[in-house]
Amino acid sequence: MIYSPKEKHDIISGLANIFLVLGAILLVIHLLAPLLGGKLLINALVIYGSWIGFALCMKYEARRIKRKEKMNARTHLPIVAYGMFCMAIWISYPYNLVAMLFYLLANLFAFKTEQQRHNKLKGENA
Repeated sequence: MIYSPKEKHDIISGLANIFLVLGAILLVIHLLAPLLGGKLLINALVIYGSWIGFALCMKYEARRIKRKEKMNARTHLPIVAYGMFCMAIWISYPYNLVAMLFYLLANLFAFKTEQQRHNKLKGENA
């Protein structure tokens, strides 16, 4: 199934909005916990804050796809590194290495595929 850039944007943006809202709600709850007699859990703040960061990265990529901009290594590499960092903190030790490897391979495949597609389109336009 092949999606248009607009459909890809809508799907990614919708998922990013879910991550953003859940991350913000849970982050606020954990920030308010000490005021209600609970403990301030730094680990929870880092995890839910990383959800917000991941959602913002997804929104950036969705906007790039909608504009049909070429994926460039200089801007994509920090996003991949941040995604691998998120996999490291969200998933427990032996499994996070596998998740990070799959995440890296998927991004390498996507980058290579998009480069080939843009080169092919550039060749047709010349």
